[in-house]
Amino acid sequence: VIMSGRDLKKFVLDHRANSTADNLVKRLVACDIISPAGTYRDVDYNLLEAEAQKMRSKAASTLGRVKRLAQISKHGREEQTMKRHRMVWERENQRLHAARRTLERQMEILMETHTELKELMKESMSLCQQLDTDRREFQQHTVQPIFDLKADLQVWRKELRKSTNTDLRKQHKLIKEVLDSVKDQQESVLSLLLAEQLRLETEIRDMMSSCVDEDVEEKCWDVEDDLVDDDLFGVPGEVLEWPCPDESLRCDVIREFHQLDGKYLAHLEHLREKYKHCLGSRYGGWSGEEHLHFCHIIEQYPADTPQRRSLWMDRLRREMPHFSRQQLVEHEDWYLSRQYYLNKRRACRNAWLCDRRDLLMKVQHVFEEAIWRQVAADETAKARHQQQEICRDLSQKVSELRRQKLEAMEIEATIEARREEAKVEKQRIESERRMEKRQAQRQRLDEYYSERQRLRAEAEMRDKERLAKLRADMAKQAVQDKERVEYRQEEYVRKVHAKEEAEKEEQRQAEARQLGLERLREKVRVTVESDPVRMMQSTEVGTSHHAVYCGCVCSMSEPL
Repeated sequence: VIMSGRDLKKFVLDHRANSTADNLVKRLVACDIISPAGTYRDVDYNLLEAEAQKMRSKAASTLGRVKRLAQISKHGREEQTMKRHRMVWERENQRLHAARRTLERQMEILMETHTELKELMKESMSLCQQLDTDRREFQQHTVQPIFDLKADLQVWRKELRKSTNTDLRKQHKLIKEVLDSVKDQQESVLSLLLAEQLRLETEIRDMMSSCVDEDVEEKCWDVEDDLVDDDLFGVPGEVLEWPCPDESLRCDVIREFHQLDGKYLAHLEHLREKYKHCLGSRYGGWSGEEHLHFCHIIEQYPADTPQRRSLWMDRLRREMPHFSRQQLVEHEDWYLSRQYYLNKRRACRNAWLCDRRDLLMKVQHVFEEAIWRQVAADETAKARHQQQEICRDLSQKVSELRRQKLEAMEIEATIEARREEAKVEKQRIESERRMEKRQAQRQRLDEYYSERQRLRAEAEMRDKERLAKLRADMAKQAVQDKERVEYRQEEYVRKVHAKEEAEKEEQRQAEARQLGLERLREKVRVTVESDPVRMMQSTEVGTSHHAVYCGCVCSMSEPL
């Protein structure tokens, strides 16, 4: 996060040191530490600690909010960049699908017209199916055991968490041996696959080299070849075959073609000398696959894409992390220089072709005009003299045309040189501006870190003082807690003794109660002997009661 001017003002202190005694007294009085009369007042350290804690919590919340905002901003930029990458890739994917459909239609048309290609495609399809079957079988024998081993290890870990078995060293050793064995097997398989890949690539490269003509391959890859063929060099055969009544005119035309060729050859030589640093190697020091990957990524971002350089640099750093940013920038400069050279060379070649075509058409017109004039001059001698004048006029026209062409070339070269100078000056100014901006940012960061260091030192000093005070308070509290614990221990012992006395007293009362109950049982216990006959007889009380009852009955039967 880069601090702005408003953020920097928060870290600038308005305090200026002034150690005079009067100012010190004024500050102490203003802080309500010393009364105007000169006596010290008690300081409420709890209030100061609460204020300090409030300020610390507020600063911590502000810092956390700033970090969250920075993280959200970074995440938003990342999402925006990925969205733009996704749009570029979707466009590229659509283009590739369209190209694939076009090629498939062309292949279908070719197969319909050529039976040999149809048989070849059938063989290739069968070969693809066979390769797919081999791939699945290879995956079943090499990749699937790895996933099975992973699942077994996960199950073993779950069982290990639940198990209480102490003999684990032997199990660890066996599992480690199995893993080392599987790792060695996989490394051997990968080495075999890599060797097979290199062998197949070599065979394909050899087949391609045997199918493609060496001259065609050199013309396709050698950037130093300027593709000078019959269409661009030498005098056209038409100039030598067309009839011309004046051989001097033909010589002037041939000389004009040679001058035109010399001019463009010199320009091509100048371009080759100027960009020889990007023509020394085919891929700029990289491998062919890496360079092709680099070119494909850059070509996906057209010139009208906003911030295309930052986008493709971000894409390159994501897809080619084994290269540093400096290496990517160097290869990018080499690639752009090479592309610029190829574009300039292509433009020069097109301009060369165009000028030769124009000159050939003008020569044809001039020859036809010369022939017509020669036919007219053959009729009379006066016409012969006029023909010579016409030839001189035509020669002057050719010279004027040559002069105009040379002047146009000089003007184009001057304009191009001015553009190059303006571009270099613009790059220099932009570089100076970036350096000044980085220097200012670095200075602000140094001031910010120094201020943070000072605040951190002050906070550490306050924390040490508070820690010392807390330790003293904790020591006092420990003494009080020890006394309280001893008092509680004595109270607990006293209560235990009282409880034991109460239990003994309750036990004595229970024994006395049992003794009284036993006395009562002795009093009511039966002491007579067993007599069944007596038990079946009536008791004396019952007999007396029966006698009384009988006497009452008899008296009742008597008359009143």
